[in-house]
Amino acid sequence: MDCHSPTASRYRDGRLLVCHLGQDAIHTINRAIDEASRLAKDRNPSAAAFSPLSRMVTVQDKETRSVHLIHIHNLDHRSPRAPAVGNVVKFSEPAYAAFCTELLQLATPAFYRDQEDLKPGIGDRDDGALTKDATNWADKVIPGGAVTQAELTFVSSHEPWIFCAAHYRNNREFGRLSDHFASEYGYTAATGIADADAFATWLGIEFALGLDKTADVQLSGLDEMLYAATHYSTSLEEGSNSIETVVHVYHGPVHYADRSGRVDTQEHWFDPGAGPRAWFTKRRSFEPQSEYRFAVSTLGNPVDPKHYIVVSTELRALVYPI
Repeated sequence: MDCHSPTASRYRDGRLLVCHLGQDAIHTINRAIDEASRLAKDRNPSAAAFSPLSRMVTVQDKETRSVHLIHIHNLDHRSPRAPAVGNVVKFSEPAYAAFCTELLQLATPAFYRDQEDLKPGIGDRDDGALTKDATNWADKVIPGGAVTQAELTFVSSHEPWIFCAAHYRNNREFGRLSDHFASEYGYTAATGIADADAFATWLGIEFALGLDKTADVQLSGLDEMLYAATHYSTSLEEGSNSIETVVHVYHGPVHYADRSGRVDTQEHWFDPGAGPRAWFTKRRSFEPQSEYRFAVSTLGNPVDPKHYIVVSTELRALVYPI
């Protein structure tokens, strides 16, 4: 891949170069993503579409010649009639507010499913899962036609780390959310996120720079082969560079639904793009939280369900106290 006409900026003593790829490169990748979605829907018409890119960034280490690739996906699985997302805010205890803390905590959907001591409303046994109506399918495969209702729950085999926020459109909604999080969880600090796409970008950059591939993730043999075989070239210098990390950051409002689709035939099990849809779908009982999520994903499976990202100068510049 070639980085043409980048908008680049040096930071941290000139060692790292951040390159925002242009729209031509993003359009090329999105055409390939659309084709993958079409092929999936040929087998399962209700398959979730793969999420297109809204930004693509490279971070090049001038000393080691390694490159980090960060892909940003702005998604919205809600109904087309849903109101536009307004402002994004993170509620927390004051000590963990992003405008003053040194680290941001992220956690996998499995953490919210399995951690028994989490308060109701934070713990969620269905987090990161899609539940589908499987009555028709079960009625066909179970002899006797005795099935009156059946559901199937799907969980992605590869999960991200999640940073949870909320969204609101006016002062009334903000007041309701503030009262809810303060009374239920003691989250009395509100941190505004000025630009969700930029915040997702720097979240991905800081994640990539801080990731230890030997300790933080468990790479499969295929993952290791992909890293070994992939290189990146730029128009800024001769030769190619090894790719150190590939990161995807998905962000958008949570879709609230108790059932997300149907399974009528065996082919309807095939839904390769359902991962991000599952990460951004929650039961209707959580709807008062108006959640807005950032999901950070990379090759390999998380070793620890919790992960911490350094709040850099660039990341802190995108948040403010409310």
